[in-house]
Amino acid sequence: MVAVAQVAEHLTVDQDVVGSSPISHPDVSAPAPTSPGRGISSRGDTMTRILCIEDEPEMIELIRLILARGGYEVLGAESGPDALELLATNPNVDLILLDLMMPEMDGWEVYQRLKANEQTRDIPVIIVTAKAQRIDRVLGLYIVGVDDYITKPFSPKMLLESVQNILEKKAQGDQDGGQDNEKGGEPAGHTRASAETPPNP
Repeated sequence: MVAVAQVAEHLTVDQDVVGSSPISHPDVSAPAPTSPGRGISSRGDTMTRILCIEDEPEMIELIRLILARGGYEVLGAESGPDALELLATNPNVDLILLDLMMPEMDGWEVYQRLKANEQTRDIPVIIVTAKAQRIDRVLGLYIVGVDDYITKPFSPKMLLESVQNILEKKAQGDQDGGQDNEKGGEPAGHTRASAETPPNP
């Protein structure tokens, strides 16, 4: 609950993210942006859909509020099993925001199941967690290979930039993969972990 309160503090002061009005009072009538990686799904047919897997409903609502200003549609699941059930019937998700510390099924188990499923293995995953120790970030980014790792509390700007960057990388990867397939080659895999140099031990 402390992380929720700390994130909420940023909602009325992070003006560079939301323009002239506080993000706590979004203009729902404003048109969604259509720049690459924002607002338009990688499927090319609907608004970009993001699934937030988080056991605190208040945090899901805060994230939904923040990302709505970027033109994103946010679905919420309050547990790992709920998320997996949702994805089994509706796998058309462009990005997943995943908490690690959840009862019943923790985030790492959820991640493993996502990557073991052919329908969900290619969906990029951003970890959003209160586990802020360096070893946790190293595990996530360089060993497990998640697409990004955000620690709570975070600013709206940080979340929006991470989401946009990962979606742009995914769109570029999809485009490159399509070109490789047209040439008869195999698409080159790419993850953030492979693109960065691991820190020295």
